[in-house]
Amino acid sequence: MGTTSSLSPLVTSASPVVDTQYFANNAFSNFAPLLTLFGDEITKQFLSTSMGWADSILLGVAPIGIMTVVVCAIRIGGNQFMKSFIGRARDSPDDEEKEILSSTSQNVREIWDGNRVIRQTGPAETRELVYDTKWQRGRMNEAAAVPLAPPLMAERMLDVLQNGKRVPGWPVYHDMDKKAPNITLNIENAIPKPWEVNLFMVSGILIQATVMVINALAVYYWKWPRAKSIVASYGYPIWAVGTLIIAIGVSICSRVVESSTTEFVITPRTKDQNPMIREEDFDCLRIIRLQRKISELNLPAYLIKNAENNNQIRVSFRDWRPKSPGEKRPDKASRVMPTIVGSILTLAGFVCQNVGTRELHWSAGILQLGATFLLAILRALLRRHVGDPPNPIPLALENCLEAAHLASHLESAYCYMPSEYGKIGFDITNFDGPRTFRDFNIVNPAIGQRREILVATDPQVHKINRMLNLHSTFSAFEPLHKDFADTASNLYSAINEILERIIGTDDKQPLAWSQHLVLKNSTGTSSVENILPLDIFKHISSPSPRAMIRAIITLTYYYRHSQTYKYGSLRIIGQCKVDDLEARKLQLQEWAGTQHRQIGSWMRDPTGQIREINLRRQAYEDGIWNVLGYRYSMLFQERYKTIDTNSECELVTLSGVQNEYEEEYVIAIDLFASFMMDLAIQKRAELAKFVHSNGGACDELARILMKHNLCNSLAEARLAIVPALIAEGIEVPKPPA
Repeated sequence: MGTTSSLSPLVTSASPVVDTQYFANNAFSNFAPLLTLFGDEITKQFLSTSMGWADSILLGVAPIGIMTVVVCAIRIGGNQFMKSFIGRARDSPDDEEKEILSSTSQNVREIWDGNRVIRQTGPAETRELVYDTKWQRGRMNEAAAVPLAPPLMAERMLDVLQNGKRVPGWPVYHDMDKKAPNITLNIENAIPKPWEVNLFMVSGILIQATVMVINALAVYYWKWPRAKSIVASYGYPIWAVGTLIIAIGVSICSRVVESSTTEFVITPRTKDQNPMIREEDFDCLRIIRLQRKISELNLPAYLIKNAENNNQIRVSFRDWRPKSPGEKRPDKASRVMPTIVGSILTLAGFVCQNVGTRELHWSAGILQLGATFLLAILRALLRRHVGDPPNPIPLALENCLEAAHLASHLESAYCYMPSEYGKIGFDITNFDGPRTFRDFNIVNPAIGQRREILVATDPQVHKINRMLNLHSTFSAFEPLHKDFADTASNLYSAINEILERIIGTDDKQPLAWSQHLVLKNSTGTSSVENILPLDIFKHISSPSPRAMIRAIITLTYYYRHSQTYKYGSLRIIGQCKVDDLEARKLQLQEWAGTQHRQIGSWMRDPTGQIREINLRRQAYEDGIWNVLGYRYSMLFQERYKTIDTNSECELVTLSGVQNEYEEEYVIAIDLFASFMMDLAIQKRAELAKFVHSNGGACDELARILMKHNLCNSLAEARLAIVPALIAEGIEVPKPPA
């Protein structure tokens, strides 16, 4: 019997062997060239702030985002077929400018959004101005802050430089007054110095050259194989050619984008360049930008300034003009061929570099990848300040009071109508500031100071004039709140109508209205107040009083808005001997009527503090009050009368404030009362004749105030007119029944 044996077949399985050298060679040789296709945003950021060939070459060395560069070049310099080929046939020029270029225009703007500078399409919302810190009436510029456009500034004060060379004349074709300012280009260090760009460019070229030398050594000297195979003879040459022509192509495309804009630097001239400039004109120009309120973005108005030591302006334009015969500059037609050449070279270089890298040792991909990263870091370092905020940080201007806030900030001072501010109680009063002031003199009895004011040369008067002038300039760009504009316009119209009624328009000796204003340091280093005279107008047809009245009302409101008084304002409406107090109060009360609050009174001590207050407690409570009516006060003695604090007293009435925007009417009435005092002093005979012409003459003037919405009641209007007549001794008849 035989035995049967079965043999099981022996099955063997071998694990796959991975050739790590082959894997590394393919991985790095494929990945390194593909990296150059990415980097869209960083490439656009670098392109948008490129300023010359050095930037273009730096972008071309070991580039990233090569397709972005090609697309940008075609969008800027290509013809319609090329734009259709890349799907950009319907792009608007404004979108191209916003995304790619450094320039701004009438439809492309840069704005401060409270955190950073952003580029948008939209109308210009920022005005760029040159501010003369030493401006005074009579200097060659008509205003303290003027736009860049006027030829007067260009010819006498500013130089326009291009590539460091002076440009003759003024580039008027650029419409400087219509385009949006370049905020980014004027941020400190946002545009690197030429030596810094050149240093980074040379460093980039050395890095790329080092990679090419090492790869040449690896192929021809060390003879490193590719995946255990000998490197193909065409490997290194085609890689080197691809690397070079991709750098050339990207540089050309970058240059197409960069050359589509024209950059200028505007800088003040020196005395050597313009002998007309006086010594005091040196170092007095400052660059300011006023960004108006943008309601749709919920942004307030901003003041954007250059750094204190930077009085240059960089501007960039996209030049749309056709080239004139013989003019040496690129235009849109001349950019088509460079765009075609640059695009072809870039794409051909990418293909050659990719093919060559696959035929080299895997270290070639690693080296090129490292070079690409290093150059990306260098370019980022070169543009490290592009996203910085302006220095100093833009100032958000107070809503509805933008012009007043800006004028006060630039001059570091408050400017307002004289008033007293402090606690009024039945036992004590406490006011700050000078207690006595006289026309063209300042007297502070507490410290015994007196200063003679020469209006034509006094620097404080010049500062007030600058503030009023700045207010007018800024309010023309950023309109005032309607309440302030209407109140000032109404006051101006009412004054003109009253002047025409009383003295007519053919008066040979026109009225000179001089309003005193307080100038107070706002920096906190000093609390000294200077009361200074200011001529508002010298005849009815003067062109500037309306703007000046508007500025005085708004600046006064801005200062008082920064103060805190609980109950409102009291207005002094006269002064008299103590023996005549009751008769004077009765006379004024007759004009005020029974519906108006009671006329009160008080006296002053030798230092000017209020004492012996005679006010009805139901109407006047203890608290912080603002006291107006300085022209009727014992503290203001324009005819140098001796103050007798024991025998004289002041009469006061209430000027209530019911809501936030009613106080401008109180200020306007106080300003009108000052005007009435000048009118009564200078035109006493004419005013007396008018008042005595009929029994309702005073009410006729009062109704003018009511017609122009300056007073809500006849009694309130009467108290703005009658006190000036009484103060000048003009006999006032009893009011009509």
